[in-house]
Amino acid sequence: MAGLSQRFTAAGYDRPKYMLEAHGWTLFDHAVLSFRDYFDRHPFLFIARDVGGTADFVRARASALGIADAEIAILEEPTRGQAETVEKGIRKANVDATTPLSIFNIDTFRPGYRFPDWIDECDGYLETFVGEGPNPVHQPDGLFEATAGNALFAHSVVTLDFHAMTIDVRTAD
Repeated sequence: MAGLSQRFTAAGYDRPKYMLEAHGWTLFDHAVLSFRDYFDRHPFLFIARDVGGTADFVRARASALGIADAEIAILEEPTRGQAETVEKGIRKANVDATTPLSIFNIDTFRPGYRFPDWIDECDGYLETFVGEGPNPVHQPDGLFEATAGNALFAHSVVTLDFHAMTIDVRTAD
């Protein structure tokens, strides 16, 4: 929610995509309802730019959906992608470095999402998927480098420094 929404603006839409309705719900609702099983026991941090009343929109929708602990970090300027958005948002919200995070895009729909059973066995995990279109599968691009105690994964929009984490690759059930 911190992007420019250029494609939607260019297509003639008068509001950001997460405010658009589809099948009786906003796209924001469709995405966030994926996590309804956690509304009463996990804090939610929404990171956004205040475009077209985004802050008020998010407050209203989070309340209407029944999220018990929702916070909004409003960024003043666009970021260069998801990683920078998360970094700036968690700093603005003063999220402690030991706080567990789940990071999803607002246009990711995961109806009935549940953390994997093995979530406590690892330091973190990154969900990927096989999609359709001109770039259906992300192929390794040679930018993954692992050394003892320090793994660095970098590609077009994400840079993560795992600092001696155990990385375990598993297929979806």
